[in-house]
Amino acid sequence: MIRRLTTAVAVTVFLGLVGSTTTVAAAAPTSAAVASTMVAAPITTAFVQGDETWFVLPMGHLSNFANTFWQLFVRTPTDNGWVTVTPPGVADNAGLVITDGPGGALLAGFLANKDLTFSPLSLTTDGGNTWTAVYFPEGLISVPDALGGTTTGVTLGLGRSGRGRLLETEADLSTWRSATTAGHLGRSAAGTRCGVERLTATAVAPDGDPLVGTACRRPGVIGLFDVAGGGTRAVPFPVSPSLTGATVSVLRLVPTATGVAVLLRAQKPTRRTLLVAGWLSTSAQPATLSAPFAVPPGARLLATGTTPGGGVFALLQTSDGSAPELVDVTASPTGRPAWNVLPQPPRGTLAAAFSSGRIDAVTVHSSTLIDYVFDVSSATWVRSQVVHVPIQYGSSG
Repeated sequence: MIRRLTTAVAVTVFLGLVGSTTTVAAAAPTSAAVASTMVAAPITTAFVQGDETWFVLPMGHLSNFANTFWQLFVRTPTDNGWVTVTPPGVADNAGLVITDGPGGALLAGFLANKDLTFSPLSLTTDGGNTWTAVYFPEGLISVPDALGGTTTGVTLGLGRSGRGRLLETEADLSTWRSATTAGHLGRSAAGTRCGVERLTATAVAPDGDPLVGTACRRPGVIGLFDVAGGGTRAVPFPVSPSLTGATVSVLRLVPTATGVAVLLRAQKPTRRTLLVAGWLSTSAQPATLSAPFAVPPGARLLATGTTPGGGVFALLQTSDGSAPELVDVTASPTGRPAWNVLPQPPRGTLAAAFSSGRIDAVTVHSSTLIDYVFDVSSATWVRSQVVHVPIQYGSSG
């Protein structure tokens, strides 16, 4: 087992309201993984797993790849705030991705970079206190759902060879085998209708089958496929006028307590961009879709994640540099659920997280993270916690 590094993390709790002294976060990262144009979702993300909430975001000198260090935080019912639990021992300049692991564990993967040609994985069963190393045979694609897992059954990973290769392993995570590739999907009947460009996300379906999401070249088609047993079957969705004529990419495939949440990007011929959420529950129930959310012109996606009710959220930075927009949507038993727009979080917010009865927004100032909690009674963001993360600048060189 790899022990979690014990560091003197200074945590200070503030009770004051957000005021005019709020400082702007450091310059946004320039890497494609962070400054997303929504061809793929950024890997800055939050994930609800039972009664624990996790999020991944970059810290350090964000305009300098060598001095950008991705951090993993967790908040559990026994923690007094957010705790840094980044797996130790591997350079994480290129980023981290997370998913469910076997038996309720959390599985984290390090993205490859110029000095790290494959993606080591780490598994924790105790909230990040200890980590066990896991082998993955190649580099992971730089998307938030490059890993897909469940408490039982297969675990999935998206290798970056070609335009993407889906690999799978059993619960022991010992031996990985190829399940499909972007090329193989594209040659199938279902893939031909999509015009598969590349693999973008993976997850385990509620019935245990491997799922893989893609970006489609042909308009009006959602490229989500069930690839169990070497076959290829397009996952059916209801007809959505919002997607007519649009080229669609699967941005997220995220396990939730009720199934799998889907986040789609739809690019209309008018260059208008829409976000549409979807949900897969059981094989006996059809997939559902939300109403569309119109992305402000020129806005970029900063972060995404899940909510405790099985919904999804998106954090978008508008082109005018003002405070970002935070929106969320949850499945509804009747009709198409609409997106909820929250009061804008503080300017410079880089990530967000939804927990039971709580919404957090965080800013990053080099090695300092400032957390704000949304106060429902006043509809304002209250500064709640400051975390100083010891970062060894220059250590990756």
